[in-house]
Amino acid sequence: MNSTEEPEKPTTTTTTIFTAEEIDSDDEIIVVSETLIQLTCSNSESEFEDDEPLDFPPKFDCKICETRKPIHDIFRVKGCDHFYCSTCIAQHVTCNIKESVTQVTCPFSGCNQVLQPENCKDILPPEVYDQWGDLLCEEAIMGCERLNCPFEGCGGLVINDGDVVRECECPYCFRLFCVKCRVPWHADIDCATFQMRN
Repeated sequence: MNSTEEPEKPTTTTTTIFTAEEIDSDDEIIVVSETLIQLTCSNSESEFEDDEPLDFPPKFDCKICETRKPIHDIFRVKGCDHFYCSTCIAQHVTCNIKESVTQVTCPFSGCNQVLQPENCKDILPPEVYDQWGDLLCEEAIMGCERLNCPFEGCGGLVINDGDVVRECECPYCFRLFCVKCRVPWHADIDCATFQMRN
C-alpha cells in the first residue's frame, strides 16, 4: 500500500512579549507597538527574524527627537495616545514655563491634551516644577478679584473668590469690612443707603 504523506508544514507561532517597567497611577500597562518583540518558532527550532535586530531591552521611537530610546524612558501623555521620551517632554514643558505658559499641551500637532504638573514632576528639574506651580497660583489669583483691607495701617490683601459676600473679615487685622463699598462694616444700613450718605 502506497501511502502518500503530505510533507509536514512548518508551524509558525508568534509570541509577543511585553515589558512594562512603568505603570501609570491608574495601573494601566502602557502598550506601545514599537515595544513588541516577536519571536518566530519553526519546527521546535527557535530563530530570530533577520529583518530587524531584536531590541533588548525593548525600545520605542520618540516622536520629537526621532531617537530610539529604551522603554523605561517613555512618557505617555494622559488623555491621549501620544508618547515621547522623558527628556523631550521635560524640555517641552521647560520652554513653555519659561514663556509663562501654564496650560502646557501635548506636543503632537493638533492635539490639545493638557499635561498635568503632577504627572511631569518626576521628569522635571525641581525649579521648573516649582515655577509651574507658582505660575498656576498667580493665574488663579489673577482670575479673582483682589481687595485690600480698608483699615488704615493694615491694607492686607484679600481675595474675593467669586462668592456673593458683602461682609468680610480681614485675615490680618481681623476687622470686618464691606466688600461692595470697601469700607469698614456698616451693619445697620444697606450698601445703597450707605453710599448715598457718603
